[in-house]
Amino acid sequence: MSGPPPDIHDRKITIIEFNERMFRTHAIDRSPIYFGRTRQHRFDSPDGSYGVLYAGRDEHCAFIEAFGRVAGSTAITTTELKNRYLAELKAARTLRLVDLTQFGTLVRLGADARLFSGDHAVSQEWSKAFYDHPFKIDGLL
Repeated sequence: MSGPPPDIHDRKITIIEFNERMFRTHAIDRSPIYFGRTRQHRFDSPDGSYGVLYAGRDEHCAFIEAFGRVAGSTAITTTELKNRYLAELKAARTLRLVDLTQFGTLVRLGADARLFSGDHAVSQEWSKAFYDHPFKIDGLL
């Protein structure tokens, strides 16, 4: 899969209004509100021009987001667990999220499941395309 198609801004994008709680697993010595610009993670800004906060709709998703870095890994040390907190977050306003969970959304956009499992550089290109989209998107679901 390559980056987003040139006509990404003309394609039908399913946007949801999101005003629910979110969960985030974070290091104890850091705030749960952290918009990273490291360019190391899947949907980080490829040029560092904006920050990304990774959170989940439930505690399980937040756990996997923090500890599921290596596919197939089943071991997490007690030390790793002791150095993390689970935070519940609520946005100050309703967020506009691209709903990538709906059937057919990836195909309509010109993407496939590699968006979530392939090369991070490609996912970051998609992140930038969504960030620059005229719909003023806040994030991805």
